[in-house]
Amino acid sequence: MAEITDRTKEDLRFLTFPGTFGDDEFFIENDDIYNNYADKLETNKISLDDILIIREIFLKCGYNFKDNNDLEDFLITLFEAKNKGSLTVEVDNSIVNNSKYGNVFSSICLSDEHLKDNFSKTPVIYFDIKGVEYAGFQKYVKAALYLKKKLSDFISENKNNYEKINVEEIKESINEALEGIDKQPCPEQKVAIATSMVNKAFSVITGGPGTGKTTVVFSLISSLVNLSEKQGEKINPEDIVLLAPTGRASSRIKDQVKAQAEKKSSGFEFSRIENSTIHSFLKNISLEKNEKKENSKKFVIVDESSMVDIYLMAALFNRLDPKETRLVLVGDYKQLPSVDAGCVMADLSNYTNKDEAVIGYIKKVLGVDNIFETNQGNGEFPAKPKTFLSKLNWNHRVNDSSKVLNQAFKEIDEYKDGSIENIKQWTDKSYPETGAFYNNLQDNSEKVKYVSGFLSKAYFEKDEELGESYINYIKNILIEDIYNLDKDKIDIILKHLNKYKILTSMHGGLLGCDSINRRFMKEYREKIGDKRNICPGMGIMITKNNFRDNIYNGDVGVVLEGKISSGSEETHILYVVFKVKDEYRAFPLTSLENYDIAFAMTIHKSQGSEYENVLIPIEEFDENNDLLTKQLLYTAVTRAKNSFVLMGSMENIKKMCGKEVKRDNAIELF
Repeated sequence: MAEITDRTKEDLRFLTFPGTFGDDEFFIENDDIYNNYADKLETNKISLDDILIIREIFLKCGYNFKDNNDLEDFLITLFEAKNKGSLTVEVDNSIVNNSKYGNVFSSICLSDEHLKDNFSKTPVIYFDIKGVEYAGFQKYVKAALYLKKKLSDFISENKNNYEKINVEEIKESINEALEGIDKQPCPEQKVAIATSMVNKAFSVITGGPGTGKTTVVFSLISSLVNLSEKQGEKINPEDIVLLAPTGRASSRIKDQVKAQAEKKSSGFEFSRIENSTIHSFLKNISLEKNEKKENSKKFVIVDESSMVDIYLMAALFNRLDPKETRLVLVGDYKQLPSVDAGCVMADLSNYTNKDEAVIGYIKKVLGVDNIFETNQGNGEFPAKPKTFLSKLNWNHRVNDSSKVLNQAFKEIDEYKDGSIENIKQWTDKSYPETGAFYNNLQDNSEKVKYVSGFLSKAYFEKDEELGESYINYIKNILIEDIYNLDKDKIDIILKHLNKYKILTSMHGGLLGCDSINRRFMKEYREKIGDKRNICPGMGIMITKNNFRDNIYNGDVGVVLEGKISSGSEETHILYVVFKVKDEYRAFPLTSLENYDIAFAMTIHKSQGSEYENVLIPIEEFDENNDLLTKQLLYTAVTRAKNSFVLMGSMENIKKMCGKEVKRDNAIELF
């Protein structure tokens, strides 16, 4: 059993009602049921919301927790599976067919084409596959079946267009788009561009850091714009949208594409391309809403697709018409899968059916016969492209730091049998300068001191670009007009906030992001000489979408001092400046409700971002802690552009590398 904190006790008391765990709405502290739920809360296996839902299901059936029956055991198992990302579990036939639980379970035939009419209102759906009963929450079962059907529609539309393809037009469009670019895409990037050109309705581009996904996206947009002009179906910037699961990630892909466009003179205004979160784009993510958006897009690109859960992906597919819209998913399937259920990007990236028609068309487009078997540098050239899938393998970052990082990324990704020799080579460094290394600190006080030193380098020591320390630079900035912000200074500040970042596996614990943020906030306040809890220069991360102000979960802004003048009186207040729709906007700190300080953040929250130098405290490995996996470590280290520190024992690092995220879904997408 985990150690049960006072916070958990209070949370559980809040959820009680007469007869739940004890009498008179209070727990009997040694009650087995109470301890069971408290333990699962402490170990992140279920949430307070899960307990609420279980309670509501029991009330619907006329039972309470004290019955301690097979239904409770099953619901806990189902929630634990869901919180690990699995959509379904095997289920005992005697439970789903028990007449007492008729309000909980209903069956569905997976082969039934009329899915919308076949779902009841029960929270759990069960079905049979080859004589084995599986069950899952209706939300996720429905999403999996909808996505399976829509994927089939998009792939069928791809194939319907193969014979209509004008190979010469596509070839000319790609060549024209690439003309004048100093650094031409490599052969495998050209394969990815051609694959997405040939597949008119749907394609997937996957690759790790530095493999050129942004280069492919920019070149693909340029090529499609050229092709549309040749075919008399002009694509305007307003016809394209760049989506991502978070506002930060959608802004990042937009900025990267714009930066590519600025290197090549073009009449196409890339700056006018819309970027948005998927939620904001869809407005309503109910699977019952299948009408198209009022301003239907011809071209939809989704970056950081590995973060998209199966329900949100189903909602996106459900709202797009494969005959009218080209959908391209971009991401790295080796990263952490979505927080919610499903691992769609990994499922799509592991699709193995080859389509010789596509291979033939791409060979014609690129004008070569042996391109699929060519070796490129030290990396293996990709195998023949799949029906809709392109994998980018060759890393193009060439400076010394990137070479070292690439070795470490590859070593973690391909880890086998306890060997991480390349990472062990950099154990003698005390602060990140270049490359990748780990620090084998064992004593907790040493670890806390190391964390403080890492952040002190970022905030209190002289920085060459700033010409002084960050904290002194901040002291001289005052917002006097929120409609006339100094863009150049804010650019510098936000860039500096991305120089050093601590990424943790969890919120809690001595080296969790909450503890680190609290400790360093105290040190920061003392250094800047400000007694306020939050001070100028601190980074603020939004934790809940704010659709009114267009700031979203994961967006990071900076706190700055401001003044308001009214006649002869002058009042100082704190603002938080965010980048919103390509512009900086200042919000009074007091107007924000859901945010965290962001000296440190969880690895999950860091997805979609890059930082110059990253410190990653490694927890003591626990086989039962489903967070500590190779995907978590890979996601953390691939946030680093210059260096990372793995602060922990090599034994724990190896154990994490040896454990992979596994998610169960009895409903296959293909």
